[in-house]
Amino acid sequence: MQKPKKTINDVLWPFTSENFRVAWEEWLVYRRQRHLPNYVPAGLQRTLDGLARDAGGSEAVAIQIITQSIEKNWQGLFPLKNFKKPELNDQQREEYQRRYEQTASNHHFKPDPKTPPPAGKQRYDNRKIKDAVLAHASIWKQD
Repeated sequence: MQKPKKTINDVLWPFTSENFRVAWEEWLVYRRQRHLPNYVPAGLQRTLDGLARDAGGSEAVAIQIITQSIEKNWQGLFPLKNFKKPELNDQQREEYQRRYEQTASNHHFKPDPKTPPPAGKQRYDNRKIKDAVLAHASIWKQD
C-alpha cells in the first residue's frame, strides 16, 4: 500500500494576499534564474512555515525577507537583522497549534503498525513529535 503523494495543492500558505503572491513568484523566478532546484511539496511547506515563523506572522516582514534575499543574492530565506518577533497571543498560539496538527497529519508521522521497525530503531511517537515541536515553538515565541 503506497502513501498518497503530497502535491503543491496540499501546501498551506501562510499568507494569501496578492502582494505576498507576487513576492513569492518573484522569489521563484529568481531561484530559476540562479538554476537552483525547484521546491518539492514537503520542502515548500517547510520553507513557507519557516518564513512565516521568521516573519513573526507578519506578511509585510515576510515580503521584506524575500526582498532581502533577492537583493543580497542569497540562495535561501533568512530572518531580518534586528527584527524582534512579536509575542503571540492566545489566538495566534491556537492557530499555530492547528496548523501543526494539520501539517503533522499530512506528513504521515504514524508508521504502518504491521511493519516492524528496523533493528535498533524505534517507531515514531506522535506525542513526542508534537511535544518537541511545541517546545520549539515556545522557544521562538519567547525570543
